[in-house]
Amino acid sequence: MSTRCRSRPLKHDYCFACGACPHRISLGDSMAVAVKKTLDSAFEKTVEQSIVPSTEVMVKLGVRGVILVKMASFSPIVSCQTKSFWYWPCNTRTTIVFDVNIRGRNETLLATSVSGSGKVKGGAGGFCGGVTRVARKSINDATKSALGTMAATIANAPELRPNE
Repeated sequence: MSTRCRSRPLKHDYCFACGACPHRISLGDSMAVAVKKTLDSAFEKTVEQSIVPSTEVMVKLGVRGVILVKMASFSPIVSCQTKSFWYWPCNTRTTIVFDVNIRGRNETLLATSVSGSGKVKGGAGGFCGGVTRVARKSINDATKSALGTMAATIANAPELRPNE
């Protein structure tokens, strides 16, 4: 994270209104790992694939279905205020939406979107270094909320339990 403002240079080229600085947070593989763990808890066996298998390949491999999860929306927002020279409170709000499509060999069994949100308040810290920590907590909360909703939706979908 850079403490210098790139979006709008201020008087000393430092960010005294933390919202003016870009704060980069890399999700890396953490989101994919979290989705995989959620699906592992919802199904007997899951195998990650790089391509979607055709119906013929599914039959050949003994695969009963395919789960596609796509992050449809990721919206972290940070808002900081200058209360004094030493204290800048920040509010972060993150919303995450996943599109979930589960299909069997012949038909779509479940197509839905799930979302989660996280709201966190905290101090910006020296040179706005606390903004990233507060934003990460908000992103973490939104991810947990969305994946919890995904797990509940899957668990409660009668289309996925044909034997009941």
